[in-house]
Amino acid sequence: MISTVMEHNSVLRPLYAMEKRGVELSFLPYTEEGGLEYGKLDSLLRKNTKALVCTHASNLTGDMVDLERMGSFARKHGLLFIVDASQTAGVYEIDCKKWGISILCFTGHKSLLGPQGTGGMLIQEGVSVTPLTYGGTGWKAIIRICLREPEPSGSGDAECTRYRWSSCRSGIHHGNGNGDDSKERTDADEPYVRGNQGISRNSSVREFQKKERCPILCLNLYDYDSAAVSDELFTRFGIVTRPGGHCAPLMHVALKQCGAGGSTFQFLPLLIRRRKSMRRFGQWRFCPKKDNALNTVRSA
Repeated sequence: MISTVMEHNSVLRPLYAMEKRGVELSFLPYTEEGGLEYGKLDSLLRKNTKALVCTHASNLTGDMVDLERMGSFARKHGLLFIVDASQTAGVYEIDCKKWGISILCFTGHKSLLGPQGTGGMLIQEGVSVTPLTYGGTGWKAIIRICLREPEPSGSGDAECTRYRWSSCRSGIHHGNGNGDDSKERTDADEPYVRGNQGISRNSSVREFQKKERCPILCLNLYDYDSAAVSDELFTRFGIVTRPGGHCAPLMHVALKQCGAGGSTFQFLPLLIRRRKSMRRFGQWRFCPKKDNALNTVRSA
């Protein structure tokens, strides 16, 4: 199987579990200067390669993957094309037919505006999926194996499931009821642009962004502890960020953020409703204070 170093652990860990069962893995590399190295795809292809698995956008940097190009490669070599759309479903167009996606995986609690615990898979007709884990089904309880037939409505946790997906459905209609993703994209991009403008003027900030990205900002401030910077952003601007590791270990390695390097944090403008805070963030700049990382932000 071929995958990329941009993947979240939700992709990597199942791959590693399959590796223990004999599946061979190859990872498409990434560089901070050039992004994902599509030109090396052919070098990763083997006679026994069966699938190409990739994210649509990095949860760490926001870098977008060219799914049309990846799908074309998969189609050319007869590979299953499996896509993790957790960061993009609900905001960006995803054309499974055009891009030849065999399986599309997504979560409901991000841009689909649903509750945690929701998610799904769109599986191309004729593609069979074998589960890696097993558990209760709420029906035919005396059977010793996990049945693959669809679970009938009204069984097990069906009531809770209906509630969760009803919430997801409402979120979809709220954010994108007319079938046009332009409004949702605008709502997501506006705070991103404001934040990006604020940090682009500061040489002290190391930003990890490429041209094609979803609205995630990822950066380091010198070698300061990202938790301290995150706390400062919340205290001064009311902006909630996520410091430290982001469950994408191979991407952290590619960006040289491990070992002696500083850690990273990101914020998701799509979730930010305090636009005034974003404007203030764009008017401030980072300033080095070796004695105290909590004093690294001051008025411009």
